[in-house]
Amino acid sequence: MIGHTEQGFILTRHWSDTPKGVVVSYWLATENGARKITVPIQYAIGFVSQQHETQLRSLVGNNRDIEIRALDLKDFNREPVFGLYCKQYRQLTQLEQQLKEHNIRMRAIFAHTSVI
Repeated sequence: MIGHTEQGFILTRHWSDTPKGVVVSYWLATENGARKITVPIQYAIGFVSQQHETQLRSLVGNNRDIEIRALDLKDFNREPVFGLYCKQYRQLTQLEQQLKEHNIRMRAIFAHTSVI
């Protein structure tokens, strides 16, 4: 319900890949009982150092469901990073595995709410 504010504790979180993006659902314990909150159309995001640009672009290829964005962020080594915006969480984990095979580390966060 838009405009309604209620405090609660997160009991569970569940995500599912859909053709349009990741959908995230939370069950909360509130003073008024259990509540389910669904956050539609998220993007799974990972971060990779920009020093790996050539290999990264080669692995992503022409996949239109993965966007590589140069970001004004740095990793823990103070190196600039790319954001990898994937339509599905499954794509992000597959890409992470491919990067590992090339000794490239990706840092991932679960999802982002803005639509690409």
